Amino acid sequence: EQDCAPNRDDPWLLGYFIDNELEWYGKIGREWGLFVEAFKKPAGHTAKAAVVDFLRERYGSIEEFNRHWRPAAGSWEALAALTEAPEPTDEGAEQARIDFVRLCAERYFAVTTAAIRKHDPNHMILGNRFAGDAPPIWDIAGKYCDIVSVNNYPRVDMEAGVVEGLEEHLLKRHQECQRPMMLTEWSFPALDSGLPCKHGAGMRV
Repeated sequence: EQDCAPNRDDPWLLGYFIDNELEWYGKIGREWGLFVEAFKKPAGHTAKAAVVDFLRERYGSIEEFNRHWRPAAGSWEALAALTEAPEPTDEGAEQARIDFVRLCAERYFAVTTAAIRKHDPNHMILGNRFAGDAPPIWDIAGKYCDIVSVNNYPRVDMEAGVVEGLEEHLLKRHQECQRPMMLTEWSFPALDSGLPCKHGAGMRV
């Protein structure tokens, strides 16, 4: 309300970024990273409650859960007490980790975009500036955002004079999100510019 309501009639405003480079891969840098991060929380934490509720709904009983994960847990309460994520033993359980990340994304984008649009329905929501890439949640971002934004620092093939893989990457993600995309950070610092160009992201050229 503080940030958006005063701007609702501003004709010069394009829209809002929700955030910048959130750790969608968690600390481990894997597509299911948020599943692992949730298990690091104590039993009373809302993230731990969410992941245990997700698994309880998916499997129904702790016995059925134990058929697909290790180590086995004696109860849902015992599972909630774990501070390391259980390991899947089959493809269905591996997919469950990704599905939990998608549940997080669904909740995140639904809540944030609704809050913005409540106080400013007149401007676009420009995504949350994915850090180069993200887990398979691009369709969810496209469901809620007017534009899906991404920061990317690609490399250049100096012999061929072309940027490596960026066009293919953006095309693939566009097919998933089905929204206009905005490349919101990129850089090719030039070593012959007369400026230091020794810090920050981007391949030096």
